[in-house]
Amino acid sequence: MDEYAKRGRKSRFRIFHSEIEDIDVYKGLMDQLLKYKEGYDKYFIFIPLDNKKLQSNLSQLQFSAERYSFILLRDHSPVASVNLPENYKIKNYESGKDEEIWCMVRNTGFAKLKGSETPMSPDQVKKMMASDDYLDGGAMILYHYERPVGVVKCSDDEYDDIQTMNIGSLALIPEYQGKGLGRMLLRKALQFGFDQSYKHIYLSVNGENEQAKSLYLQEGFKEAEGFVCYSCHF
Repeated sequence: MDEYAKRGRKSRFRIFHSEIEDIDVYKGLMDQLLKYKEGYDKYFIFIPLDNKKLQSNLSQLQFSAERYSFILLRDHSPVASVNLPENYKIKNYESGKDEEIWCMVRNTGFAKLKGSETPMSPDQVKKMMASDDYLDGGAMILYHYERPVGVVKCSDDEYDDIQTMNIGSLALIPEYQGKGLGRMLLRKALQFGFDQSYKHIYLSVNGENEQAKSLYLQEGFKEAEGFVCYSCHF
């Protein structure tokens, strides 16, 4: 329940579990969550695809499947070269200067992406870049001439208890999509991660974003696990 969640009027909860397999127990847990619903239109939670029991319980609590998400993992292996078209360049994000630029590109690129429709604010970008998982040089902006058209962010993380780099916020404004530029940003991020001595890199992708998922698989990622996002509207 942070600033971003409040602006989007939706809140995520991560743990919803009882050792007692009784729907009435889950109803009691849900009643406690609903005490905090003021200011929000819905709650949502990601459940592993193989957790059929909890999916059934959520359905009985008036939750419905909203979308699917997949974790894709890539081990250290050669990365194809970054060949940008003429008049394109990639520059590192500069704190105190590029917050508005980052918001414009990210918000425009993700305006119709389920789960990411809520715009980010410059303050939120500043906090994100100042967080402990930030990697110096890992946030990059793609320019066409002097126009910012794409962004990608790499951060320190763990996956399956192994230190891993996460690639997030890979976005292009709509008129620059479908030109192979996302592939170049992805390769740049992969090169950065392996140059930083990471052995594993992961990212997440929405199931309906078939074009992006296909790109990631072509660039050496493999599907590690899948989730279904359940949501409850008030």
